[in-house]
Amino acid sequence: MKSLGLAAFAVLAATSFAQEEPGAAPDAILARARRALAAGDSAEGIRELGVLLALHKGSEADLERAAELAPEARYLRAAARVESKAQREAIPDLEALARDHAGSPWAARGRLLEARARLDLGEPGKAAEILVGALEARTSPEELRALAGRFVGLAREAALGDAKAGRAADAARALELYGHAATILAPLGPDAAVQEGIGDAYEALGRWDEARGAWAALEEAHPESPGLPGAMYHRARALVQLGQGPAARELFRRVATDHPAGEYAPQALLDLGASHAGQATGEKDVHRAVAVWEELVRTYPRHALAADALFRAGSALAGVGRHEDATLRWSALLDAYPDDERAPDALFLSGESKLALARFAEARETW
Repeated sequence: MKSLGLAAFAVLAATSFAQEEPGAAPDAILARARRALAAGDSAEGIRELGVLLALHKGSEADLERAAELAPEARYLRAAARVESKAQREAIPDLEALARDHAGSPWAARGRLLEARARLDLGEPGKAAEILVGALEARTSPEELRALAGRFVGLAREAALGDAKAGRAADAARALELYGHAATILAPLGPDAAVQEGIGDAYEALGRWDEARGAWAALEEAHPESPGLPGAMYHRARALVQLGQGPAARELFRRVATDHPAGEYAPQALLDLGASHAGQATGEKDVHRAVAVWEELVRTYPRHALAADALFRAGSALAGVGRHEDATLRWSALLDAYPDDERAPDALFLSGESKLALARFAEARETW
């Protein structure tokens, strides 16, 4: 037995708009079409609907009734074609529905169906135009979210690309699609997932000021969202790229302090230390960086970034001639994380620092 599809569902909902009147020929034709569609026989349903829409002979009452039923017939025929994967064939009915029957409830449904069809046909721009117009037709929040979800899915595919299919990541395309989703959802307020996607796309494109704005908008609109620490972290990264180090460091610290159990806290500490080291004008700034990196190691000793933090601490200290302190960090890394990918480099640099300290025998032994 065939399952009920889009057209069959429309048939079940049809009683909301028109009651069947078996006594009149047009109603009898429509009734046969409904039964065929409900039974999963799209071809027969489409044929019967074509008969109804082509009706031009009969009594004046029958012709008037056929005209009254035309919006429903066009919608049902289009829905059946969409369900049958014949989206292109459905478009003329949907366009006629919008043009000739704009005041009908079926026209509003038809606009949403056309948007779905356009998405299936790979025409998201046209789908978005339709949906923006449909916002004025009091489309339900559920329908808006469902349709916006289609754009979000396409955006994520564009952002990730597909190596097997030879399709590279396309951040510009992802940004366009996320923008369409945001427009569709505008009456419901900013959507956290869409806003995150917009921020990610701006970052991938190196448009840091716009990325900063996107993350700030997410923080403002969703202060209780689970994604808040991530938004704060990404905004801090954007501020670093924009040369606003103090503001970035303040945000990195807030992420680590206010959300210590979150996934972004260790990375925020690593980047906070890097920001101190990056603007270092002397040992004071280097020691600030080292203190932050050692905080990361103490707080998250099992985290994958702990070894990286020790490596950076050793490198920073060696860079300002503090070789004794540097060797302590190299040794700590080798003792705690001997299998880390940084371990061989730490071993070599430890020997370099010992050499700088004129501890030649130890340097040879280390190497």
